Amino acid sequence: MSREWDALWAPWRGAGLEHLALACDEEGVCADVVIGVEGDLRFRIRYELSCDPAWRVREVSVALLAIEGTSVRLLNDGEGH
Repeated sequence: MSREWDALWAPWRGAGLEHLALACDEEGVCADVVIGVEGDLRFRIRYELSCDPAWRVREVSVALLAIEGTSVRLLNDGEGH
């Protein structure tokens, strides 16, 4: 059975917005978050987390959306590597 949630939140001070799309099913958990403003600097960063059904992180991807090719992807094999 698949379940999905969406949440939006803003910082206590200043401008900004974060959006979380969270999906859980028998395969595991996926979280997709986009961030927006820091001080006078506007930016868009997307980070995605993939977890196994026990919520152990298997993959993390972070990308600066305004500049193509600015990203990092980290993988975990479940054995600590």
